Amino acid sequence: MKKIILIYLLTSIFLFSNITEKYINIIQKNEIFTCDIKEKVIPLIGENFTGMYYKGRPYGLWELKNKKVRQCFLSNERKYYYEDRYYIVDNSDYYFKIDYQKNIYIIKDKKNKDRVLYFEKKNQKYIQRYGIYEELKLPESLDEQMYFKIIKRTTIKELEDFEEIKKIFQERE
Repeated sequence: MKKIILIYLLTSIFLFSNITEKYINIIQKNEIFTCDIKEKVIPLIGENFTGMYYKGRPYGLWELKNKKVRQCFLSNERKYYYEDRYYIVDNSDYYFKIDYQKNIYIIKDKKNKDRVLYFEKKNQKYIQRYGIYEELKLPESLDEQMYFKIIKRTTIKELEDFEEIKKIFQERE
């Protein structure tokens, strides 16, 4: 009986350490804001922002000219960076947030909706913390805030026509 309990305890410790390692890998992968686009996009320049447009939707990097707010729209995820406040990654697998003011990392596993993990970084190591789940809300995206300023300058139809003209010239080259 003691052997069974010992095996059960060792197995559970091993399983939980692998789970924690999985989430630490997510943190390390997303610790720095990046926006790697794979499509050819139309650049947009507004009064106080720059952005990119692809197939009728925001795609790639959108940022305010002072670079304090940066957002990345990819086909499978969105990233939000607010200087000295927080950085968020939202995709189909997880929701990840770095809160710079509280110095915590939060990961919400979307497949297991009850699993929300908190980590803190001390001496280049991530330590799992336990806390109360707070509602994780996405901020309003820049493309939605700047939409009307874009439409005043150019229409969606003009952008789509530009995309078609660009393709014709690329085919001729």
